[in-house]
Amino acid sequence: MARARDENKVMAIYEATLKLVLENGFTGLKMSKVAKEAKLATGTLYIYFKDKEELISVLYLYIKKEQTKQYFLDYNEKDSFMANFRKLWLKVMEVNTKNPEYSIFTDQYYRSPFIKEEYRAHAEELISPIYHLLERGKSEELIKDLPLELLVCQLIGVINQLVNLQQETKKNLSQNEVEAMFKMSWDAIKN
Repeated sequence: MARARDENKVMAIYEATLKLVLENGFTGLKMSKVAKEAKLATGTLYIYFKDKEELISVLYLYIKKEQTKQYFLDYNEKDSFMANFRKLWLKVMEVNTKNPEYSIFTDQYYRSPFIKEEYRAHAEELISPIYHLLERGKSEELIKDLPLELLVCQLIGVINQLVNLQQETKKNLSQNEVEAMFKMSWDAIKN
């Protein structure tokens, strides 16, 4: 009979992996170090994950699901484009600022050679409401008629850089600065 999955151990593994990847990168990650950091036997780690590639991939999807759950917490498709655009931009900024290590990890993994196409596709599906919203903005002629990938880069790229800036300077943006950056993002894509 298979042992029940201990979610506390899984979370300890995730936290240890995230910490070690941010310190040493993906190639520097060793399963033995993950086990030690998570305070588990190395054999226990292999009960949950067959190798580091699987561990990193599963952690990536876990984080993306947690992030997107927060992004769309108050989202309502029936709200106006502008209300939803503002709500999503501010929520993505808030979530990524609260968990900068999540943002850094997911961005690194998404652009790394380690990511498999199935994980990339799953991540795209998780944020599909953002793509739908931008399509709506284009069809209502509220935003520039550019490829969705460019619009997302403009929006998410700014947020990622703001999160990185706050990490580097150890200083959070004021509400006025966040509002100014939102306005700049809006000005960059509005029609």
